[in-house]
Amino acid sequence: MMPCLNGATCSPTTTFPYYKCQCQPLNRGKKCDQFLQIPALFASETNITLQNGDTKQGLVEDGWVVLLRRKDGSVSFTSKSWDDYKNGFGQLKGEFWLGNELVHLLTTNASYRVRFDLVSHDGQWVYAEYSHFSVGPENDSYRLHIGGYSGNASDGMTGHGSNQTANNMPFYRPDDHFCSTGGWWLNQFCYVRLTGTYDLTKDSWLNIVWYPFSKRLAYADMKITII
Repeated sequence: MMPCLNGATCSPTTTFPYYKCQCQPLNRGKKCDQFLQIPALFASETNITLQNGDTKQGLVEDGWVVLLRRKDGSVSFTSKSWDDYKNGFGQLKGEFWLGNELVHLLTTNASYRVRFDLVSHDGQWVYAEYSHFSVGPENDSYRLHIGGYSGNASDGMTGHGSNQTANNMPFYRPDDHFCSTGGWWLNQFCYVRLTGTYDLTKDSWLNIVWYPFSKRLAYADMKITII
């Protein structure tokens, strides 16, 4: 039996136990048999009910509604249309985007805060929270309103100055912005984009990015909870 588990790479050493495991980004332990405890990975599927009575299936964990999850590159975020990002796509048990229209309806009718959990290609886990978060209507390009940073990931969304902040920025679909490989709220630069290409082999602005923390994220999720 191989001592290294969960897709880890085993290499020999000259000291006991004479092997070393190089773990995958979400695993821990000497044999990579321990799992990094990111809350959204343990979310349960449920129906999200809007004020008008409409429902849509989503993921909810301890009151947090998961809007986005990236973890393995199984879903392309770069080949999607405006309507795809509007209505949502992907698989709730894998990678997905919940949908801009639903997020707009949720955040219009109540006050929310947002949290981002991020794991780098080498397994470092950080988070960022913002104390207020809302998304405008489609006729205003699902404009983002966000602020009130706390956490240890660095303030990627609002902390880079007036021409880099995502606050008050419209949503761009892929190919509608010079540095957009996936739909996101963008200013003049792409310091954060969690919908980029899933590539752990090299740093790139085209990847899943949260600058300056990482330009090749192995895992990212975005979730909101009511205040």
